[in-house]
Amino acid sequence: TPGTKCFSIPYDDVGGNPPVSGHINHVIVHEMMHIITEDYYNKYFANKLEKNQYFLLLELVNYVLLTDNDIIDITHWKEGVYPNHEKESAEAKKIYESSKTFKEFCERLIDYLLTFKT
Repeated sequence: TPGTKCFSIPYDDVGGNPPVSGHINHVIVHEMMHIITEDYYNKYFANKLEKNQYFLLLELVNYVLLTDNDIIDITHWKEGVYPNHEKESAEAKKIYESSKTFKEFCERLIDYLLTFKT
């Protein structure tokens, strides 16, 4: 749950993918990334986004970072795009690839999210 630093690990829910040994590692990394992103957002960008935009930010940051090949090598699990976030995920990936720092990536992604209602 965002804001609580608590998460659960669904040991038998593989999101429609075949079970693999890295699933639990991936869930842990995915949830920890939410916590790290929340802390970063609260430090530098607190209250810039509406609740739904903020939740989307958390998912987009995870998608972009967890599709990095180095992360996939650790978790053995590829992050998927939520079907209703395909456009936003593609845009987030472009923003990430053209940003020089994580802070710039977040600033530009937040600006993008502010252009529409979620």
